[in-house]
Amino acid sequence: MAKIRYYYNTETCKYEPIKVTPKAMFLNVIGFLTVSVILAAGIIYVYRSNFTPLKESILRSKNQDLKLEWKVMNDKLTEAYHQADELQFKDDKIYRVILDTDPIPTTVREGGMGGHDKYKDILDENIEQEDLVINTYQKLDRLKKEALHTKQVL
Repeated sequence: MAKIRYYYNTETCKYEPIKVTPKAMFLNVIGFLTVSVILAAGIIYVYRSNFTPLKESILRSKNQDLKLEWKVMNDKLTEAYHQADELQFKDDKIYRVILDTDPIPTTVREGGMGGHDKYKDILDENIEQEDLVINTYQKLDRLKKEALHTKQVL
């Protein structure tokens, strides 16, 4: 049961009950709901700006791990390139001279490079580090082809 509120009427010198009209009740409810919605929106905004969801933080850490792995793989491929260049130099300048044979032409060593855009599907996915990924794949493919062509010539 609702509490009955009274006010003191100075003209009659009596306490009289306050009558709440439907319009006043409606305005009170609308005011309460408005303040509640504004307060809830403020709390949600502060929460989202200061805290990251657990899934998002896990995905960010996995993303950092994958970036690190790609960079390590890229560094290993660069090292393999240096070793392949060193082997090519030794083959052309030392062993071919000793065996009195002509060096393998660069057109044969680098045959089959270029052509169509092999990595178009990676570009279409809009990956954040797509240049790192494509560069690594290109290095790997080039190293494979050079090794394959050199093996076929020998």
